[in-house]
Amino acid sequence: MSKTIYFKGKPITLAGRNLKTGENAPDFRVVSADLKEFTLSDFNSSFKLITTFPSLDTPVCDLQVKEFNRKSTEFSPELVVIGVSKDLPFAQKRFCNNNDIKGILLFSDYKYSSFGINYGLLIKELNRDNYFGQERYSALYTGCRRVKRRSGLYRCLRELGKSAKNPLDD
Repeated sequence: MSKTIYFKGKPITLAGRNLKTGENAPDFRVVSADLKEFTLSDFNSSFKLITTFPSLDTPVCDLQVKEFNRKSTEFSPELVVIGVSKDLPFAQKRFCNNNDIKGILLFSDYKYSSFGINYGLLIKELNRDNYFGQERYSALYTGCRRVKRRSGLYRCLRELGKSAKNPLDD
C-alpha cells in the first residue's frame, strides 16, 4: 500500500502500511551501530518514543536527533527513545560519538526496510539501487499503542513532552 504526500509542492510516495492512531505498533527488525539486530519486542519498557529521519547528514535530521537527545533527560526513566533512519550503522555510530548522543538509541533500517514498510514511511522517490529513504516521523507508544504523531520537530517535542514525562497520564 502507498500514499502520496507533498514536499515543497512535489508529490512523494510513501510505501508500506497505512497506520492509524490507536493501532498497535507493528514490530520491525533494525540494526544497531554494533551490527546487532533488534526488534520492537526487544525493548522491555512499556513506553517507547520512536522518531525517524531520512539522514543524519542533513541539518534538520542532525538537529532532530540532538534535540531528542537533549530532551530525553526530561522524559520518564520508563521511556525508551528509539531513532530509526536508513543511515548505515557506521554513520550512526560516528554521529553518536561525535555528538555525545546517549539519550536516544539509534538504529538503521538499511538492511531489511522492515521499519519503513511496517510504518508506511519508505520514500519511493529516493530509490537508488533498492535504497529507500525514510520520512520524518515521531510517535509515543504507550503499551505499544500509538497515542501521538507529529512531524514538526519543536511542535512534536512540545506535544510529546508531557506524555513522555508522565506516560501513564495518557
